[in-house]
Amino acid sequence: MAVNITVGLTHFKSIVRKESLYESNFECWLSYYKEYQTIFDVLFKKIYMSTLDDLSSYINTLDLKEMMRRAEYSLERHPVAEIEIMVRQCMVYFNMDIAFDVFMLVGLDGIDGAAPISDKPFLFFGLERMNHSDLSILIPHEFNHLCRFQYLKNVEDLHHLTVKQLTVAEGLAVLTPLVMNNLRLTNENLSSTMMITVEEYKALQKRTERIVSEMTNDFDSPLSPELLAKYFMANADSDLPGKSGYFFGVMIITLLLQKGYSLKELSYKKTEEIVALYEQIS
Repeated sequence: MAVNITVGLTHFKSIVRKESLYESNFECWLSYYKEYQTIFDVLFKKIYMSTLDDLSSYINTLDLKEMMRRAEYSLERHPVAEIEIMVRQCMVYFNMDIAFDVFMLVGLDGIDGAAPISDKPFLFFGLERMNHSDLSILIPHEFNHLCRFQYLKNVEDLHHLTVKQLTVAEGLAVLTPLVMNNLRLTNENLSSTMMITVEEYKALQKRTERIVSEMTNDFDSPLSPELLAKYFMANADSDLPGKSGYFFGVMIITLLLQKGYSLKELSYKKTEEIVALYEQIS
């Protein structure tokens, strides 16, 4: 199956070079947005949980020329051919036979990669951030989301994700790079795939009981911007360590892996089935 990869750097450069013709950064970026509106609208709704208008003030603070330079460097460091090879490796591992697209675009300097639930499946990678990304982690992580969400969208309500659904999904995605590469589930490797320090991972371990208690109480709650920030981001305002949701998800999936379930099997299993198995074992 062919991998259709769209790279949006040339178009971004042509717009930024005319930056002085626009009244603001927002108006400048808006011209780029219109070219890939379908993709960005999904990202705004599913990932940012905001509208374009809500983000306008933030967009006005962005240094578009600096983002352009970083995007150029990203493509120099990670050519499209390299991306395609890694995507194909994931396709083979997960036996992926659903058509999808890959978009490498200049975003809003907030997302390294994403595979949001959508009618037409796609992978998104933010060119302005890929220069600092470990693609051996990022691509398998997002590919797991792509496979899981596309498979489950007909058997679960994924248009209104709950805390429980995202916790399980992130646990699977975090572990995918390690399992695919036959790496041990050490603190060092797990912290790397969660994109935190070993010290931050140990801080999560120390708060395990509190994390499990609070998150279990919120498991069936629809995911809101507040709950997303509390459990799945490095949120200084939360009373829990950053990325607690990733950590709890890893706990759930790791226990099932240790009991003989395969990552591929779990990736295509319903959320409720995974949590029920975990509760039976733990």
